[in-house]
Amino acid sequence: MWVNDAQNKIYTIVKYRAKKQLVNAFPNIEFTTNIETGEPTSFPSVYIHFMPSAEMGGDVENTGINAFLCGVQVQVTVTEEMGEKSCQTVSWEVLSQFKALGFGVIMMPEFIRTGNADIRQMTFRVRRPIGANNTIGG
Repeated sequence: MWVNDAQNKIYTIVKYRAKKQLVNAFPNIEFTTNIETGEPTSFPSVYIHFMPSAEMGGDVENTGINAFLCGVQVQVTVTEEMGEKSCQTVSWEVLSQFKALGFGVIMMPEFIRTGNADIRQMTFRVRRPIGANNTIGG
């Protein structure tokens, strides 16, 4: 389905562009769409979660998906040693890559309590409508 392809393309573009900007400062930066990988985590860790979304632009036949509202939640996690500044740096860079793809911010980056004193985490949300024939990241 083209919706899944669009989400995969968005993830790939954001990961590539953000990593390119951040890898010198954070050589072990990890991007994932899996909340639990079963493998040791590298830090900083950027979890990109495509939120459940609604179909848009329905038609009378209703045989396909013409568009959808693409919502994304991003969680950036760093170690306590890396500190809040590193968490902010990564969060804002990833956010800027979503903005470059036309996403609007619906929740600015904010620190989230995790209950684990060894890590720091920021979360933000973005969204944009995507049509079946949209070109993403052209």
